[in-house]
Amino acid sequence: MPVQTLVWDGAQWLGSGATTAPTGLPPSPWVYQTVTIGAPPPTSGLAVGRTAPISVAQWNADETTYGRLGIRRSFSPGFPSTPPSGGTASGMTDDYGKRMTWHSVKGDWPTAAAGGLDATMTSFLNAVPADHSLMLTFAHEPENDFPSDQAVARSAEWRAAQSRLYDVVKAVRPQTLFGVVLMGWTFNPSSGRTVAHWTPPPGKADFYGVDDYNPYQFPAAGNGTTWNVQPSTQMQTYVAWCAANGVPGAIGENATAEHLSDPNRKAQYLQDIIDYANANGFLAYCYFDAFKPGDTSESMVLNSSAISMAKWTALVAANQFGVK
Repeated sequence: MPVQTLVWDGAQWLGSGATTAPTGLPPSPWVYQTVTIGAPPPTSGLAVGRTAPISVAQWNADETTYGRLGIRRSFSPGFPSTPPSGGTASGMTDDYGKRMTWHSVKGDWPTAAAGGLDATMTSFLNAVPADHSLMLTFAHEPENDFPSDQAVARSAEWRAAQSRLYDVVKAVRPQTLFGVVLMGWTFNPSSGRTVAHWTPPPGKADFYGVDDYNPYQFPAAGNGTTWNVQPSTQMQTYVAWCAANGVPGAIGENATAEHLSDPNRKAQYLQDIIDYANANGFLAYCYFDAFKPGDTSESMVLNSSAISMAKWTALVAANQFGVK
């Protein structure tokens, strides 16, 4: 939008037709300028960000390259009574006034179900500014915390904990979005898992999150060209789960490696999955931006190539919901 200049000539604002001067004007002629720096952040849409186990200082430095992100996903190894400070890798207080936060905490499930974490949750939430947008998860990827033969008994504990903590969240800070995060592998029949075990009771979650990576063979194995799937294939069972329960989705972790012979494939996947998240009404998308030797490939990080980095920067610019 252009800069607008209005001039008061002692009788009216030239060009406006107004005839009443504001009080406290200096002697005429007086020039008033309205400068539009840019469009305000959108009030709805997909919050695009990162899950990155790095210091807040590094995170902020990265934004000069990545652009302003709408959300930061962070973790606490336990359940602190106040939000972790911005000076730690898990810190969320640095997000205040900048972007949304999606934070994960952990704790003993039977203790939570019995009310033993009510005071901790209350203290944590009361320390978050009222105007800060917060997504909160208790015990993300719970189905990965114990042997599969314990799933029935342990998942009942988890569901009870989710139900209890959801009620606390809504009583203390109802604007907080409280939801779960499961593994994408759980939705694959080959996992042997039952999704119903890890479905919160009705009305006890504001979102259903998932950590899901694009299936690929590591280049080190010599068969990295067996790159796989479109997001619509990868996540169809997960999306159906969200839809069946009337709960919006959110991607807490996602990443993909570079294709060995197609330098545009990773960039296209990034475009496709964010388009898919938007089309399905997801609340957030967070890219897991880290190299974990023995677990992921080096080409999984966002800046693995100039092509991929340029695509990510463009996607961030086009999805600014959550930016403050």
